[in-house]
Amino acid sequence: MKRQFYSHLVTFEQIRIEMSGLDLTEKEQKELLEIAGKQLHYVMLNEALSRIHGEDKKQFLQHLSNEKHEEAWLVLRTHAKDVEKHLLHAAHNLYEELREDIRELKRQKPE
Repeated sequence: MKRQFYSHLVTFEQIRIEMSGLDLTEKEQKELLEIAGKQLHYVMLNEALSRIHGEDKKQFLQHLSNEKHEEAWLVLRTHAKDVEKHLLHAAHNLYEELREDIRELKRQKPE
């Protein structure tokens, strides 16, 4: 996955491990991980943007578009109270949804 402003907080390793129990080709697994990565990016971006306002949003998005992740992170830490906690909570909720989806697929797996 491409480095993002939240990369130091979250990883997909647990999801990757859980997916390994599914009967998927390597290509299918890669595609699903890419979709999950995009979903994570949306969730994290939405959470971050909901915590900052006005010019701070503009500055944050400008740093992201220039791939200046440390600067984007600094904007969040400076202008959003407990941003790490909120981002981790949002990521945790997404992980739980993905894990439940994987468990459901495993239950439906023909023997």
